[in-house]
Amino acid sequence: MTLMNQPKRNRTIVHLVNMSGHSGTAYFSPLPMRDIEVQVEGKFQRAHSARLNRALPLSAAGAYTKFSVPQLEAYDAIVLEH
Repeated sequence: MTLMNQPKRNRTIVHLVNMSGHSGTAYFSPLPMRDIEVQVEGKFQRAHSARLNRALPLSAAGAYTKFSVPQLEAYDAIVLEH
């Protein structure tokens, strides 16, 4: 998981990579991962999954915003907008 802030675009992108298919120098299809819960510091209004091409529900947890990714195949990018 990596986090990329884009202040000029008023958004943050959370990159999720499923490494379960990597084994040394070989590559196999990754095992699907389900119901991944993420908390990011800050208050965001919208979350959008690039892979699923749909909005994800958000909830507040103190100074953090929480969202859940229903399924991760190889990769996804979640766009969080202020």
